[in-house]
Amino acid sequence: AEFDWGLQLINAHTISDKWQRGEATVEMQLTPEGRALFGPLEAPLKVRYENGPVIGQLDLEGMPPFRTLATYATEIAENDSPVGIMKGSPAMAEAPFGEGRVIIFSPHPENTPGLERMLPLAIVRLATSAKPQAMKE
Repeated sequence: AEFDWGLQLINAHTISDKWQRGEATVEMQLTPEGRALFGPLEAPLKVRYENGPVIGQLDLEGMPPFRTLATYATEIAENDSPVGIMKGSPAMAEAPFGEGRVIIFSPHPENTPGLERMLPLAIVRLATSAKPQAMKE
């Protein structure tokens, strides 16, 4: 939400402008809110990461804070990107937007064997008010 070219869908900012952190399989863990959406998946979850920003909560007036659905448990910090900012930061987040909500993904569960169903579960949550069927361990 901090960039003039951004859509301002979620009250978040990038912690570092060095978003080319590298490509690797990293670990993340679901928060209680994430487990309610995706199911009681065993932590840590190995997930595909391909560059991208590391986000933090922003405090823009009129925008509600986001809820963290998953956090990174490990990190990658190549290409002179700062070390120590990815671990513990949000990997997935959800926030109200207008009369609906938005969910953002930093990693790529759709490209991770065993986690492909996360994206369709998120879409169902965004498209309906009904609770989607969570993934099983």
